[in-house]
Amino acid sequence: MYAMAFLRTALESPSEFVFEKEDFDGDDMLGVDDLRQVIDRLTAPQRLSETDMQRLLQCLLEEADLDDDGALSFAEFEHIIEKSSDFSGTFRLRL
Repeated sequence: MYAMAFLRTALESPSEFVFEKEDFDGDDMLGVDDLRQVIDRLTAPQRLSETDMQRLLQCLLEEADLDDDGALSFAEFEHIIEKSSDFSGTFRLRL
Protein backbone atom coordinates (compact mmCIF):
# COMPACT_ATOMS: atom_id res chain seq x y z
CA MET A 1 0.00 0.00 0.00
CA TYR A 2 2.78 2.44 0.89
CA ALA A 3 4.43 1.88 -2.49
CA MET A 4 1.23 2.71 -4.34
CA ALA A 5 0.68 5.89 -2.29
CA PHE A 6 4.30 6.84 -2.93
CA LEU A 7 3.91 6.41 -6.70
CA ARG A 8 0.55 8.19 -6.74
CA THR A 9 2.02 11.22 -4.96
CA ALA A 10 5.05 11.27 -7.27
CA LEU A 11 2.92 11.13 -10.39
CA GLU A 12 0.07 13.39 -9.32
CA SER A 13 2.07 16.04 -7.51
CA PRO A 14 5.76 16.06 -8.44
CA SER A 15 6.44 19.20 -6.38
CA GLU A 16 4.93 17.60 -3.26
CA PHE A 17 6.95 14.45 -3.88
CA VAL A 18 10.20 16.42 -4.18
CA PHE A 19 9.38 18.55 -1.13
CA GLU A 20 8.74 15.47 1.03
CA LYS A 21 11.87 13.76 -0.27
CA GLU A 22 14.09 16.76 0.53
CA ASP A 23 12.57 17.42 3.97
CA PHE A 24 15.27 15.35 5.65
CA ASP A 25 14.25 16.14 9.23
CA GLY A 26 10.53 15.58 8.60
CA ASP A 27 9.33 18.90 10.03
CA ASP A 28 7.26 19.84 6.95
CA MET A 29 9.64 22.71 6.20
CA LEU A 30 12.80 22.98 4.15
CA GLY A 31 15.11 24.62 6.65
CA VAL A 32 18.72 25.66 6.19
CA ASP A 33 20.00 22.17 7.09
CA ASP A 34 17.65 20.54 4.54
CA LEU A 35 18.64 23.04 1.85
CA ARG A 36 22.32 22.55 2.64
CA GLN A 37 21.95 18.79 2.15
CA VAL A 38 20.14 19.31 -1.16
CA ILE A 39 22.86 21.66 -2.40
CA ASP A 40 25.60 19.26 -1.26
CA ARG A 41 23.94 16.42 -3.17
CA LEU A 42 23.50 18.54 -6.29
CA THR A 43 27.10 19.72 -6.30
CA ALA A 44 28.75 16.39 -5.39
CA PRO A 45 31.49 15.35 -5.71
CA GLN A 46 32.68 18.94 -5.62
CA ARG A 47 31.61 20.87 -2.55
CA LEU A 48 30.94 24.57 -2.33
CA SER A 49 33.11 26.58 -0.01
CA GLU A 50 31.36 27.67 3.16
CA THR A 51 31.30 31.24 1.85
CA ASP A 52 29.65 30.16 -1.40
CA MET A 53 27.21 27.92 0.46
CA GLN A 54 26.17 30.77 2.77
CA ARG A 55 25.77 33.12 -0.19
CA LEU A 56 23.65 30.59 -2.09
CA LEU A 57 21.46 29.84 0.94
CA GLN A 58 20.96 33.55 1.56
CA CYS A 59 19.97 34.19 -2.07
CA LEU A 60 17.65 31.20 -2.11
CA LEU A 61 15.87 32.27 1.06
CA GLU A 62 15.67 35.90 -0.05
CA GLU A 63 13.93 34.76 -3.23
CA ALA A 64 11.68 32.00 -1.91
CA ASP A 65 11.08 32.55 1.84
CA LEU A 66 8.07 34.82 1.54
CA ASP A 67 7.29 34.98 5.27
CA ASP A 68 10.95 35.45 6.32
CA ASP A 69 10.93 32.61 8.85
CA GLY A 70 14.23 31.14 7.61
CA ALA A 71 12.67 28.06 6.01
CA LEU A 72 10.50 27.13 3.04
CA SER A 73 6.99 25.87 3.60
CA PHE A 74 5.43 23.65 0.95
CA ALA A 75 3.47 26.66 -0.36
CA GLU A 76 6.68 28.70 -0.74
CA PHE A 77 8.46 25.76 -2.35
CA GLU A 78 5.59 25.18 -4.76
CA HIS A 79 5.51 28.90 -5.61
CA ILE A 80 9.19 28.91 -6.58
CA ILE A 81 8.85 25.64 -8.49
CA GLU A 82 5.96 27.06 -10.50
CA LYS A 83 8.23 29.96 -11.50
CA SER A 84 10.73 27.42 -12.85
CA SER A 85 9.39 26.45 -16.26
CA ASP A 86 11.85 23.60 -16.67
CA PHE A 87 10.85 21.70 -13.49
CA SER A 88 7.80 19.99 -14.93
CA GLY A 89 9.61 19.31 -18.18
CA THR A 90 12.63 17.70 -16.55
CA PHE A 91 11.11 15.92 -13.55
CA ARG A 92 11.66 12.18 -13.94
CA LEU A 93 10.85 9.35 -11.56
CA ARG A 94 13.24 6.43 -11.82
CA LEU A 95 11.98 3.17 -10.40
